[in-house]
Amino acid sequence: MKTQGKKQGSKSAEDSHIKADRIVSRNIVRAIRRGADKMTYKKIGEMIGCSESYISRVANGERAFTLEHLTLLEKKLNKPLPLLLLEATDIKDVPQEVKPLYNYLSDLMSGATPTEIKKRAKKKTAKKAG
Repeated sequence: MKTQGKKQGSKSAEDSHIKADRIVSRNIVRAIRRGADKMTYKKIGEMIGCSESYISRVANGERAFTLEHLTLLEKKLNKPLPLLLLEATDIKDVPQEVKPLYNYLSDLMSGATPTEIKKRAKKKTAKKAG
């Protein structure tokens, strides 16, 4: 008799997707908390209509934000979602070959002009050479 269902220990694409959603959501909470306002779970929850305990579960990777939550965060924080995602990505997790792009996009989405970004890049290059 055959047993239906997944093999023990195997991960489906859906499981990986759910895990990724939780990791991204957790990282967004962490980025918001270490931002300029140092928001509490309670304050983040109030912004998007969730309880403090729900935000705690998101921060612990047990739950994930919905698209509605992300849209509300975008509006309440006055930051485009791509910037929230960039801020939630730890530079240590960015592959070396795309770090310059990551830094450029992060600076650009934070309001820096391309000219300011080029000046910063030149200063970094000069420091490394010197």
